[in-house]
Amino acid sequence: NVTIKTIDTSIRTVGVFDNRRIAHEWAKVEIYSTLFAILVWIIGVTSFAGPVMTLVVAPIERMIFLLSMLRKDPLGYENTPQYNDFISEGREDTYNSFWTAEVLKGMETNFLMSTILRIGSLMKVGFGSAGVEIIRNNL
Repeated sequence: NVTIKTIDTSIRTVGVFDNRRIAHEWAKVEIYSTLFAILVWIIGVTSFAGPVMTLVVAPIERMIFLLSMLRKDPLGYENTPQYNDFISEGREDTYNSFWTAEVLKGMETNFLMSTILRIGSLMKVGFGSAGVEIIRNNL
């Protein structure tokens, strides 16, 4: 919609252009683009966060918990209810995950967990009951 007016008899001309329709269309396109980008971002984050939590974060938290049990009772941690709960939670996590037990057992975090358990067993054999304080102070 264009309106051109002449003012008096001078040569000056004023034009008024109505760009509202085009501005509204561009605003809609920008809103849809933003919503699409947010949707892609949400899908990407949720599809990436799940495997990272299962394969990396949860096993590291379990290792920290195991080390705290080793520090508290280096000789008898395997006989505590917390250790039994720890083992049953590990089995439950394996059962509830999307990956097979073979895949989870092949992960580096699982190798680290078994290494921590072996080191605990070796410390128990090597230091015995006399070295409990040494183990507690150095873990």
